Amino acid sequence: DAGSDESAAWAVTAARIASVPVALAAALLTATALRPPRALLPLLVGVGAFDTFANVLVAVATTYGAVGIVAVLSSLYPVVTIVLARIVLSERLTLTKRVGGVAALAGAALVASG
Repeated sequence: DAGSDESAAWAVTAARIASVPVALAAALLTATALRPPRALLPLLVGVGAFDTFANVLVAVATTYGAVGIVAVLSSLYPVVTIVLARIVLSERLTLTKRVGGVAALAGAALVASG
């Protein structure tokens, strides 16, 4: 959090740079191929860009907003994943997923309301 006090973007950049050697070491230790299919490169770049942008937004929000509310709202990302799976992949939403999503949103609303 101290890094994001100065610049959220630099704090996220430092975290990304620090994670590269760890990811490379894990790939080398597990003999995982590091070359994705060429057709997936635009998708991978898009996912990386959106993920980095989301991390910058969370860093900015925790710097300038109420940390408790930011933490609760940012923990709702699985709900977004489920909704996107429904919209993009036409995945069925089981009763368990629906109840879990409603419970998570209700909990976030309760925390946000104080």
